[in-house]
This record gives sequence, structure tokens and C-alpha cells, in this order.
Amino acid sequence: MRTTPHASPLLASDLAGLPPAVVVTGEYDVLPAEGDAYATRLAAAGVEVVHQVTPGADHYFLDGDRSQTHQTLDLIARALARTFNG
Repeated sequence: MRTTPHASPLLASDLAGLPPAVVVTGEYDVLPAEGDAYATRLAAAGVEVVHQVTPGADHYFLDGDRSQTHQTLDLIARALARTFNG
């Protein structure tokens, strides 16, 4: 069912009203275009979105450079804190 919006939210006809999102892809990810397009569509729909392309990473962007991993996790934690702490 990869063609349904529940499995592939990029395919949804309307993204307005979704909660804030963090979209992280790797520079060498096999799906970077989908991640970029989803972040772009979220922003166009008025959804707060943080989008990061992790340099030198593949789909598993938390593997490899520990410094980059910490930066990515910090980015995610800050976004969550803004959302849940106001």
C-alpha cells in the first residue's frame, strides 16, 4: 500500500493542518527527492517544517560522523521542544 497517503504522506492531496514536522534526509539517501518535495509541500501548506539534508550520509543519517549525528539529534530535540514547550 505504498501508494496511499497514510504510507506515503507526500501523496496526500492536502497537507494543511498537519502538525510541525522535521524532515531529515541524507546527502546520499536513496529517497532525497521525496524528502525535499515533502518538506517543500509542507511549507507551502503553511505547516512549520525544519528540513535538513545531512552531508555525507545515506538513508540512515545517524550512522557515521558522531559530530554530525549529535547536530542532527540536537536539531530534532530543539524542534520537539519548540512544539511541546511552546
